Amino acid sequence: MKPLYVVGFLFTQDGSQVVLIQKNRPVWQAGKFNGLGGKLAPSESWEDAMSREFKEEAGVLIPPGDWQHMATLFNDHFECRFFRAFSDLALNAQTMETENVSIVPVKNVINLPIVTNLHWLIPMALDEGLHFPVAPIKDGP
Repeated sequence: MKPLYVVGFLFTQDGSQVVLIQKNRPVWQAGKFNGLGGKLAPSESWEDAMSREFKEEAGVLIPPGDWQHMATLFNDHFECRFFRAFSDLALNAQTMETENVSIVPVKNVINLPIVTNLHWLIPMALDEGLHFPVAPIKDGP
């Protein structure tokens, strides 16, 4: 079975700042900023995984129900679901593990070394005109 991942973007309530992590691994992401996340644990829901990963990496608990699924990227080797949430708890985010966590003004993200898809994922997450499905998406193939 292919590995399943979550990545989340926690924005301040007004959407002006976002929590990002500067990756050490995998090699292709080393030194680049990305959303926070990781692998799903066995029998864990996507939202529970997102909540757990964010707490582990940034020390902030955003309840699973507050994470909104906004995109899924997949191929034959992986599946990754992207989430967004809005809370001023973003301002409490801090480095909890070996990768540095930062609170970044959204307008400055473009000036950072970022994982390429953040060029469109962050604006998409902030687009108030987009509507994301509220019904659960079928798991796995």
